[in-house]
Amino acid sequence: LELSEALKSIGTNLGTSSSFDRCSITLNTLRKHLTKSMELFSDVLLNPTFPQEELERKKKEYLARILQERRQPFLNAIKAVFRLIYGEDHPYGQPYTGTGTEESIAAIQRSDLVRYYKEYFHPNNATLVVVGDIERDELADRLQASLDDWERADVPPVAIPEPPMLNESRVYLIHKPNAAQSVIVAGRPGLQRNSPDYYSAVVANTVLGGKFTSRLNSNLREDKGYTYGARSMFMFFKGLGPFALYTQVQTEVTRESLVEIVRELRALSGDRPVSPEELAGTQQYLTLRYPREFETVSQVAAKLGELVMFNLPADTFNRYMPSIRSTTVQSVTSAAEKYLRSDQMYYVIVGDLDKIEVGISELNLGKIRYLDLAGQPVKR
Repeated sequence: LELSEALKSIGTNLGTSSSFDRCSITLNTLRKHLTKSMELFSDVLLNPTFPQEELERKKKEYLARILQERRQPFLNAIKAVFRLIYGEDHPYGQPYTGTGTEESIAAIQRSDLVRYYKEYFHPNNATLVVVGDIERDELADRLQASLDDWERADVPPVAIPEPPMLNESRVYLIHKPNAAQSVIVAGRPGLQRNSPDYYSAVVANTVLGGKFTSRLNSNLREDKGYTYGARSMFMFFKGLGPFALYTQVQTEVTRESLVEIVRELRALSGDRPVSPEELAGTQQYLTLRYPREFETVSQVAAKLGELVMFNLPADTFNRYMPSIRSTTVQSVTSAAEKYLRSDQMYYVIVGDLDKIEVGISELNLGKIRYLDLAGQPVKR
């Protein structure tokens, strides 16, 4: 509360966050308050106390969020897909929402937080990104004053194993009695951000489900009226990130929706590859949108963080639009064949199985298995 009041008095925003691959401390302040803001920033970074009562409060918060997530079919499905793609023991196999599980949250002790901080929070394991009206020399002086006591240390190496690759599709059903809609999520291992296939894969995904006029959305929403929207995306981590496709459809058209999803996946890498006109339109869509990712200082800082996270060349941003424009029908089709195969997917469907199970089984997408709302295997 003291810290909050100090930040509020000078109109500064300071926050912390963590994801699969990194922890971040972010500061957004007026230049005239930079000195005081840097003092508060360094205090948070260098002098964490991890009070026991705060830990207990946060654990209760997280347990409540887990229970709330269990009531949301989409989160049930996407969490299950992550666990299926990576396995329970893989770091990316944890809930992508960052809530953990009831067991993992209950097990965390204050000593775990202290140990983690001591092992990983060192200047040789960190990168500072600064965007604003300040010169390098002035910034260096301020950092020297604020972070001079931050000590280097050996940091344990982090190994991120590759997930197992699929050679078949697998279907998992989660029963939600009386559900008016079914959630469909399909996923599989994707590619890394620094892959030479990156630009072609981005274009292929945009054609499939990465924009409002994509094939998936045009088919399932505009043509059939099965859903309010259908999307697909590649997610990029330091290790091998996933591909995911998702939609929510009326219960009575669950089978028909799966038929159309599989048809669109097969078409892009098979009998209906991207056309020259479709390719040109998608290239224009991606390149015209790109400058909007650099409109604010926070956006610029986030983009620079990507360079660090994925170890990308310094000219990455300058190369983006030419690289998108240089994709070809052949390169996009090849990426679709490699990363968007309908016969190498985990399909997770959450809905009223009494109404949808028979129709799904008739499609022969793969052996059907069953999960509960927590993503654990069950019999039916």
